[in-house]
Amino acid sequence: MTQVQSGILLEHCRFAIFMEASVQGEFADLRQGCKQFCQTLSELQQQFPDARLGAVIAF
Repeated sequence: MTQVQSGILLEHCRFAIFMEASVQGEFADLRQGCKQFCQTLSELQQQFPDARLGAVIAF
């Protein structure tokens, strides 16, 4: 059984959305999804600079 870890939240964040998933099989899709997420986050940060958007991806 895996040990639960408390969420990691960026210092300036006021709230967070936490998601949990089990990953099995091919990790290439997971890697691509993480890259796409980071790219989308970067675009949103440029579009909304005052929102101070941030993200933490942890496994």
